[in-house]
Amino acid sequence: MNASERKDAVSATPEVGPGAPDHAGVSVISPVRRDRTARTALAQLLLLAILVSLVFRIELRNCVINSLAEAEWAHALVAPLLVALLAWRRRAYLAAQLTAGSVWGLALILGGVAFCGVNIWPLRFGYLCEVALVPVLAGAVLAVCGWRVLRLCGPMLLVLLLSIPVGARQYASLTLRVETHTLAAASWVLDQLPGATVVQRGPDLDFVAGGRTGTVALGEPRRGAALLPTYVVLGVLVVFARVRATWQVAVLAVLAAPIALACNLIRLLSWGTVSIYGDFDPTSPWPRLIAAGVSLVLAYALFALACLMLDRIFVDEEELEGEREAEIVSAARDA
Repeated sequence: MNASERKDAVSATPEVGPGAPDHAGVSVISPVRRDRTARTALAQLLLLAILVSLVFRIELRNCVINSLAEAEWAHALVAPLLVALLAWRRRAYLAAQLTAGSVWGLALILGGVAFCGVNIWPLRFGYLCEVALVPVLAGAVLAVCGWRVLRLCGPMLLVLLLSIPVGARQYASLTLRVETHTLAAASWVLDQLPGATVVQRGPDLDFVAGGRTGTVALGEPRRGAALLPTYVVLGVLVVFARVRATWQVAVLAVLAAPIALACNLIRLLSWGTVSIYGDFDPTSPWPRLIAAGVSLVLAYALFALACLMLDRIFVDEEELEGEREAEIVSAARDA
């Protein structure tokens, strides 16, 4: 959260005690009234979310079916919990930035519904119809809570967008170049392992080690480009666990692609190493699970390290002043 945002949050928090002045001529809202307003807004959002889920029930069912069938989109099954986690982490900022809703929220809702309708007929693009769910939810937030809350809800909407499964053919075409380079790099690295010979034949990485032969990630579709959306979603959770300055978000967004690609390569290398040196049956799920766990832990560590470096190395004096002001106001409210 940058200095101007912190000062807005501070100014939006009323002073307590007798004789508390108005802010810019606006009547002060008591903490009790603010809490009631926040609870009312939350109830309205929950009601709108239920209505939206009923309207988009077919699209939501397709998302669940595709998520169960495709390992790359398994995180979509817990996307609502991830959104709730981010909202809980930002609850104080969301309550402080709550304003009157905007009529543009209704326009955004109608636009999303119309976009979904066009993709049902005559275009018949199922994925775009599911994507229409995101602007509809954004319109609901805007209609109830206003522009400031919508901006703070950007990470939650991004998680939902990254949790909508892309069709298998579309995903394969989008990641073809990534998969090609990842397979080539993994083949070269695994071939350097002691006692192992690895040869790439198309999408297959065949190995010979200790008198054993096999294939890395046998039968796994898109073995060179799996879990890419999951890495990005994990990065969103780590980066937006706290409110950050815009420049920090921009830097971390640039780093997201290299981190995701590096973790994708590590996943395949881990799978190959376990398959070569481990005594697993070719149909055993353990090499895949071990490789996925290693890559996800690495993704979390890399994103956390990038955030830590930005927080510790690049310190803004105005931002520190804003933090001190926020602590003073918080202490006054607790008193």
